[in-house]
Amino acid sequence: MDGLTIATFALVVVTLLLVAVGLAQIIAARADAKRERTLNACTRYESESVMEGCARRLRQAIADDTLKSNTITIDLMKSYY
Repeated sequence: MDGLTIATFALVVVTLLLVAVGLAQIIAARADAKRERTLNACTRYESESVMEGCARRLRQAIADDTLKSNTITIDLMKSYY
């Protein structure tokens, strides 16, 4: 094999390595963004009084087995965001 073939092969290997690293970074960034959105939603549930009240009423409805009569609370929570 001559020098040009070896150089081309090395370039292909380096390019594939860069593509693999780029894909790994994209996957990691997407996972991090998903975690961030989840944490933001949890923070909103804990810090906003409307959401906290709805969550409390839903927990009580589940405990009392009256969830079907609390559709207004469920609709409020779904439409809040």
